[in-house]
Amino acid sequence: MDKPLASSLRSSLIFLFSLSFPISITAEQCTDAPVNGQLYSIANKSSGAVLDVAAYSKEPEANILSWRYQQSENQHFYLHQLDNGYWTIQSQLSGMNLDVFQFSQSSGANIIQWHPSNTVNQQWSLQPKGDGSFAIVARHSGKVITVAGSNNGANIYQNNDMGNVSQRWHFNPVDSACGAQQVVSGFASMPGGDGLATTTGGGSAASVKIESCDQLANLADSDQPRVLLLPNRALDCRTSARAQPVCEISCPSYQDPGKSIFRIPVGNQRCTDLGSHTDATITKSRNERKVRVGSNTTIVGLGKDSRVRGVNFDLSGSQNIILRNFQIDDVNPELVEAGDGVTLNNSTHIVLDHLRFRLISDGHVDIHDSQNVTLSWNRFDGYNAAVCGNQHHYTNLAYNSQVTFHHNFWNHTSGRNPKLVGPATRAHLFNNLWKNIPYFAVSVSQGAQAKLEANYFENASKPHWNEGDGFIDGGNDSNEYRGSSSRSAYRHTGNDWVLNDIAWYVFSPEPAIDIPPVLDQKTGPQAN
Repeated sequence: MDKPLASSLRSSLIFLFSLSFPISITAEQCTDAPVNGQLYSIANKSSGAVLDVAAYSKEPEANILSWRYQQSENQHFYLHQLDNGYWTIQSQLSGMNLDVFQFSQSSGANIIQWHPSNTVNQQWSLQPKGDGSFAIVARHSGKVITVAGSNNGANIYQNNDMGNVSQRWHFNPVDSACGAQQVVSGFASMPGGDGLATTTGGGSAASVKIESCDQLANLADSDQPRVLLLPNRALDCRTSARAQPVCEISCPSYQDPGKSIFRIPVGNQRCTDLGSHTDATITKSRNERKVRVGSNTTIVGLGKDSRVRGVNFDLSGSQNIILRNFQIDDVNPELVEAGDGVTLNNSTHIVLDHLRFRLISDGHVDIHDSQNVTLSWNRFDGYNAAVCGNQHHYTNLAYNSQVTFHHNFWNHTSGRNPKLVGPATRAHLFNNLWKNIPYFAVSVSQGAQAKLEANYFENASKPHWNEGDGFIDGGNDSNEYRGSSSRSAYRHTGNDWVLNDIAWYVFSPEPAIDIPPVLDQKTGPQAN
């Protein structure tokens, strides 16, 4: 293709955009390799400045410069991996690819943007350098992307790799925290009966920054590919108070004498069926908001303070969803049966990753008749002063579902961590942590099958409990047991044939002894 040199344009741009002071690093530089189809800023190791399409141009041959990060579309690039292992780097603003000008083999040749052409001067090898940074190597020339200096407006060109920090780059995800954008793992990574090969969520759809609960609810309720970015602050989505008839039930005298909980009767239940001394109800208020999440959706928080208050995310009937890196809390915590954190019912290819749950009325995550589900790096905090014993009782249920639980932390919850029920349930649990669980950590019943490997139990009274009609391979030799867990008789195992009727994924569990400090720090939403 013929691209006349526009040196005067580039010189003008550099004159207009160069400043006399250097850029300084002001944010964490991510060390993970990029994930296919995701959106990144590409930051220099030395200066912290990012690749930038000059003057917000959407025109071919616009120059690529270095500029301090301003969270603008001309500084965001999609990374797409080709079948040959090379990558293209595509501007979010223009849709054009990074390109070595006129196929040049020479050191000093300029980097511009140009229409996607499938040519070798738009293909790049990303070579890790052992310190979390990468060299970006042009396929046709073997030379690396280099920045001319540390000032705003410094030119970007190719040069021989001299090992300089001006030639090393970090890929910082735009729509998730560092370390939270890992490749999908567990059952969610496998092909399923819904026809999907894996879980991609909204994929490479243009991202939308969410500013309000109404915007979140409206955009999430769609089956068109969506990437929704939650701000690094709280969104209070609670509604006005609504009247709710409830049963008042006294806590056991051995647990909380004189204390009551307030439970909503379900179906034909009467209050006396639930342990109340009377069938008369009293009126309390509730204020949760249900947000339906449609298929092909990613919702991700932009930082450790990303938080959604009062929302039950309902994924029922949907497929191909990723929820990542935010907190869900304050869902009617003073009531029982008044809303989950996340509800799955007939849902497929679902990833719940780096979420934190606290002060939830019912299940933190409840899963029914769902397949290809992975829960990873989540934190389930159970303290709730409004319930008996101050510990949440209904954390996770998986009924007739296929679920991977890995690198999750159940902290001070009471039971259902998870409760696995039904002959179609297949659950794999590895590298999880349970602390201060007075009732049970994992249970199986009604034909459910579970396999546990390299988990850590500390003061969990029933680490893995077969209620009598389930099947479990407890993996005792690979687990670690501390405190009351080391004395518990409820460490059932013996069914080493479980999960033999499923297709497996690749995984590499870490030694259980190593995981408590990691999960204490790295579960839940992380800083960007």
